[in-house]
Amino acid sequence: MFILEETTINLCTEASFLFKIIGLVITLVRYIVPVILIIMIIVDVTKTLSTSSPDTKGLINKSVTRFAFAAIIYLIPAMVTVILSNAGLDDTDGTSAIDALNCINQYVK
Repeated sequence: MFILEETTINLCTEASFLFKIIGLVITLVRYIVPVILIIMIIVDVTKTLSTSSPDTKGLINKSVTRFAFAAIIYLIPAMVTVILSNAGLDDTDGTSAIDALNCINQYVK
């Protein structure tokens, strides 16, 4: 009978390439999507003001919605970090969800 040696996997070293890719994607989405949404707000304001009968109520609703989405998308990484750190998922063996999140956060700028 073979006795298997217990090994611990350090997620930061074993999957560092994957975490770099995930960190890059999160960083790109975190900054590019809000900028695109704000540009769309500016375009909508310009279109509405250039027409003869501006629909300000519709413009305000679309603008507030887009701005809220931009803020939410920008804050998602911070919210996930807070939720996971308060969920009690802390293990110190290098294999928990918090350890994986900490590895990803090293690469999120």
